[in-house]
Amino acid sequence: MARQGLAKGAANWTAGYVKSRSVGHKIAAYVLYMPNFFWTPSRTSRIGSINGVPLKLGFGSPKKTSGSLLGIGVVMGGERQLLRMDAGQKPKDMVVQAVLNQMKST
Repeated sequence: MARQGLAKGAANWTAGYVKSRSVGHKIAAYVLYMPNFFWTPSRTSRIGSINGVPLKLGFGSPKKTSGSLLGIGVVMGGERQLLRMDAGQKPKDMVVQAVLNQMKST
């Protein structure tokens, strides 16, 4: 399942990269997306540069979503995420059940 997602995502990302490059867009910044456990508005903050290209930290999300652990992307005519790892959203009672199970085993 993960390989299928990577294969589809890589093909889409590559096509978008090639299209942007063909119209003259260059990489304007690298973005390291930070964990997003609850929804906050999307924003970036510059923290340095890599070979003269700005490096930014990305916070929040553009839609009312949450659960992202980390991500990597570029700004190239718009933000493009290359990789994102999400946390599965579990019901609160599953967390409680896991704690109870651990207490029983000790």
